[in-house]
Amino acid sequence: MMGNNQRATFKQVWKTPIYVNGHEYEALLSRVPYGQFVSENWVLYLEDKNLQHTLHSLASLEAITVFVPYLLILVLLALLTLVTTKSSIYLAWEDFSFAWYSPSPAKRNRFIWLNVILFLDLALFVGVYLFLPLSIFKIYLWSALFAIQSGTCNFLMLSTSGSGAQKKNINGFLIMVTLLWLGMAYLLIYLSQVSMDTFYFSLTLLVLVLMGSLQLLCHYLSNTGKFPSLSPDRWTRSNSIGKLHRSLNDFWNKLTGVHVDKRVYALNFLLWLVIIGFLPGYFIHRQIFNQEKFIWDYTSNLAQGEVQDFDITEKFYLGLIGIHEEFRRTNFGRFSNQDDELIRDFIAPPHEVMVDAFNRPPNFVTGDFFKKDFFGKTLKSNLLLLLPLFLVLIWLFNMVMRLGNKIYLIDYHFTYGSPTLPQNAKKQKYSFIIGVDALKSRSWICHEFGMTLPELLLIDAGEGAFEMPAPEPLHKGVVLENLHCLGNAEGVLAAILNLRKKYAGKGFYLFVTSGKPLQEILRADTPKQQRLMITEVFSEYLFQYVPLDFQIESVTLPYLGSDWELLDKEERKLFKARAESVLFNDEKALELATEIAYGPNAAAIASLITEELSRDPLNEPLSMERYEKCILSIQRYNKAYFLNIWAELSLKERKMVYNYATEGFINFFNRETMTALIQKGIIKMNAGKDGLVLFSKSFRNFVCLFVSEEDLSRFKQDERKSGNAKMIQAAVFSFVLICIALISFYDPNILNETSAYISGLLGLVGTVYSLLAKGFTKAPDMDNS
Repeated sequence: MMGNNQRATFKQVWKTPIYVNGHEYEALLSRVPYGQFVSENWVLYLEDKNLQHTLHSLASLEAITVFVPYLLILVLLALLTLVTTKSSIYLAWEDFSFAWYSPSPAKRNRFIWLNVILFLDLALFVGVYLFLPLSIFKIYLWSALFAIQSGTCNFLMLSTSGSGAQKKNINGFLIMVTLLWLGMAYLLIYLSQVSMDTFYFSLTLLVLVLMGSLQLLCHYLSNTGKFPSLSPDRWTRSNSIGKLHRSLNDFWNKLTGVHVDKRVYALNFLLWLVIIGFLPGYFIHRQIFNQEKFIWDYTSNLAQGEVQDFDITEKFYLGLIGIHEEFRRTNFGRFSNQDDELIRDFIAPPHEVMVDAFNRPPNFVTGDFFKKDFFGKTLKSNLLLLLPLFLVLIWLFNMVMRLGNKIYLIDYHFTYGSPTLPQNAKKQKYSFIIGVDALKSRSWICHEFGMTLPELLLIDAGEGAFEMPAPEPLHKGVVLENLHCLGNAEGVLAAILNLRKKYAGKGFYLFVTSGKPLQEILRADTPKQQRLMITEVFSEYLFQYVPLDFQIESVTLPYLGSDWELLDKEERKLFKARAESVLFNDEKALELATEIAYGPNAAAIASLITEELSRDPLNEPLSMERYEKCILSIQRYNKAYFLNIWAELSLKERKMVYNYATEGFINFFNRETMTALIQKGIIKMNAGKDGLVLFSKSFRNFVCLFVSEEDLSRFKQDERKSGNAKMIQAAVFSFVLICIALISFYDPNILNETSAYISGLLGLVGTVYSLLAKGFTKAPDMDNS
């Protein structure tokens, strides 16, 4: 380059990358006047571009150290929330700790009010960052205060009030959270008083008062339950607020294309996520970077004249700065290369520069806020930052909304199909009825076809060597029950052909009932010819599902047991005292009546539970201990009934029911299995909880306790075959190891090359394992289960 540019001017500069001792520099080459020298002179100046990278890296390292105590605040809030969870005494399952945050149409008004409060919190948080002088300590305290307040407001507005021990736990949670908030607010006021002038200190107090007022408002609304209605139906079409609502509603409909209830929940979660996640992360990092940039500019001789002599004499505040300075100097020196003088000066700046970095002016002067073009200029200058942020928030809103729908199964909040046929529908001659309760299938036939049990010829395939007797003149239909009890496809085919040969074409309605669908009866090893013949016979049949709660009998507690006329005077007096008592009118007693209604022995179980409840005082509410004991009693009485239901479920259905019973969540991707369970009535909509639940709590406890080791093993094998958990874990582990290998290889200051090769090899092995893991797993045959 020097040889080819001997006639270049002295103002011309060439830039080229160059490596010296393994470090990259940008070389600046230029000619200089040679004056009295015999030959021409060139100057080569090496500029280290990585110094700016050092500033960003060290600032990010410092931000991580501040994020850790902030994350501890969030973990502490989560642990305090767990304290309020109602723990079970005797039952084998517990509700999800954050089930109170689940979306619900009944909570819509609460979500709307909470969204307004969270939006005000968000506006206050942004105002604090823009218009108040901050430091690392202050921005941490502000972030913690807003996180505590938003989390407390969410809990107060959306959780139930509770009773007894749970109410005490909730009160304890509120006391601990309030004390934590007041302690941090006091520390923030103290630091602001010793480092701010009167005007900014007054603004700080005003923001804290507004935050406290919002928290008191949430407490008042949650205690009184008086949520003013925000229903748009009350707004007239000519009203300005009505027009604004319609415009926003049309915009959201085009943007999301989903029901408004789902949008309200997703917006709440997004606002909460921004307040406790995005804003603290961005504000803490920016504040730290601004302080470090000020120190960097000073050490680079760019801001020598900007250092002010602040008259801070408060020992506690100066002590905090001194602790931060020592921690910063120690860790920056440990994680940086100090070959450059600028880096050494940056790590150990003068003490007055450190103090001045903690007393920088606010990002915006408060007076500028009231200027005419303030918002326009601010938007133009930050357009490249705000536009991607807006798009990310829209994407996040959509993702939260759709994942919330799937996790909480909002899309399944409906009655799946009609349990009865239309009255004017033409009655089909052949019906295949699927129901896990054979007695319900009989009731369905009698109800739909207007028959009585004596008019049905019942043939039970579960009796082994069953016969098909000749019909009597009274019979109008023939029912082949429990087809799934036949051992193999050959027996099913023989039974169906005999049924068709004996009764078809003679004016009888033919019914086949089964606890399992036809596709589960036909196993994978069924010969193709038999499978073809069976499906050909059943092609004429109309398939129907009968849920467990079809025409379920209503049971009340206390249970009468016999006709009122047959009771003597003392028995009537006792029954009346029980019926009017606080004990039997408790909400938990009504839940027990719903539990008893399932099964063939509802009347007998109702009498037993009535006597068991009567052991407690009638003038006191039903205790949780007695309630759970009654659930266990119902489970014991219905054990054979529950075993029969469990045996008639497929492996995938049993796995889904078990996961829901133990964890409270369901794999929402398995739509076919979910639909089958809803059709059978195993999972049903609970109007009181606004969600899907198992049909019985006693059945849920039965599933948790009596699942066999064989079933658990098959669940795990199926998870290895169809699940991605292990693959994801191995992939993440491999990614971390490979990243360590790359860092070690390119920066020997971190680790040596030996560790790089070992980490890289382990990472590749983990990657290969995650790809081949599925091939090594032998899962059970779903059809043969």
